[in-house]
Amino acid sequence: MATPTQDAAPEVPILACTTCVAPPLTGVDPPFVKGAGTVTEGDPVGPGCKTFIVNCDAASMMRAVVIGANMQNIQLSEPTAGAKMATLVCNADGELEGRTVDGDPVIITSVYCSNVAP
Repeated sequence: MATPTQDAAPEVPILACTTCVAPPLTGVDPPFVKGAGTVTEGDPVGPGCKTFIVNCDAASMMRAVVIGANMQNIQLSEPTAGAKMATLVCNADGELEGRTVDGDPVIITSVYCSNVAP
C-alpha cells in the first residue's frame, strides 16, 4: 500500500490587502472636462498591502484640477490650479480606500481627473 505524500511546507494565507487592482481612470460629466492623469502602483505598506498613486496633470489656462472618485462628486483633492496626487490603499477587506478632502474614508471603485470648463 502506497503512503500518501505530505507537503511539510506551511500554508501561507493570502492577505486581502495584497489583492487589489488599480482602479480605472474614467471620464466625467459636464460642466467638467476630463483631465489627463495616471494611476500607478505605489510602494506596499504594512505586511505588503498594495497602494496606488493617482496623479492628475495641471490644466491649461489655470483651470482648477480635482481628483474625484466613483464617477460621483467625491473629491480626493481640493479643486485648485496645478497638478494633484492622491494615494489609495488596499484595506484589510481587499477594497481600495482613499480619503476625501474632509478626511473621511471612502471605498474607491474608479477615479477621474477633472478640470473645470472655462
